Amino acid sequence: MVTAAAEAKASSPEDDDDDDGKEAPPKDAAHHIADSEAVLAKIRAAQRLPERAAEGKYVGVDAMPRCVAGDDALLLDGVAVDEQTGGIFVACATAFPRCEPGMLRWWFRSGCATSEDYRRWHPGDHVECHWSDGWYDERKQRTPAASVDGEIHFVKEALGADLGGKAQSIRVQFKAPAAYGVDEGVRRKANVELVLCARIGIHDRGLGGWIDVGHMVHFTVPTADGFELRSRFWLGDLDIPTDNALRCCKTPLVAALNTKLARTFAARIVDGRKSLFHMGLANYRHATEEFAVLASFLAEAHAASSSAVGRGS
Repeated sequence: MVTAAAEAKASSPEDDDDDDGKEAPPKDAAHHIADSEAVLAKIRAAQRLPERAAEGKYVGVDAMPRCVAGDDALLLDGVAVDEQTGGIFVACATAFPRCEPGMLRWWFRSGCATSEDYRRWHPGDHVECHWSDGWYDERKQRTPAASVDGEIHFVKEALGADLGGKAQSIRVQFKAPAAYGVDEGVRRKANVELVLCARIGIHDRGLGGWIDVGHMVHFTVPTADGFELRSRFWLGDLDIPTDNALRCCKTPLVAALNTKLARTFAARIVDGRKSLFHMGLANYRHATEEFAVLASFLAEAHAASSSAVGRGS
């Protein structure tokens, strides 16, 4: 997928414009989304997905610091399933040529402000989004040091809409990396500039509302012409948060939901996947696609935003 991302960027629609010395007029949201659709089609044409789960490679979320530290003994690309518990671990990477980690920080901090931005990011799977109240106010948009830690991204998306995946309401609760044991020492030693960690939740009315179902981390590793974004996901670690209507029954519910039987039921019956592996595979495919699409326009979008701020718009 790293190769596919690089190829898609090299032949992205922005590079096909005639170089006649004239500045192209600004594109509207529809044109941006159409460009991303073309990039996504190229990515899928070159796509090579894992065919089976990586045996013996499952690790729990407590291994997040080792992932960021670059422990080569861990799974670097693919999907692993814990045969005992049904937990799922997903690892993937995407090349971001001609980009800097600060651009990715900008995307989460102020670049992905609207549902149109969100659909541009993955025009096939992304439906709509909004952030926690007040996040995209003018002060934070123009503060380079602003962090998403503590903020919540509410999204509606499918994992493989083209394959029948149903759109779900999801919330991404960004956490300080230190909450997962990823401290400054780990980051400096691995030469990692940016780390984004989050608790992932889904909305299920039958189970009282929001349920925490997983964790994720995205971190950057420098390359000769930009950076590589490495993403890790842990799916199936369920908890009942304090805003769930069934929080009074948290202890027995958490015990019942965190079993292989319940996780298999959720993957096959609720989500419509063939197996726990295919549940992880859907996540793998979506993540590699959305970040390859983002890599195709991130530098351009960041430059356009910087120019707009410079003009006072």
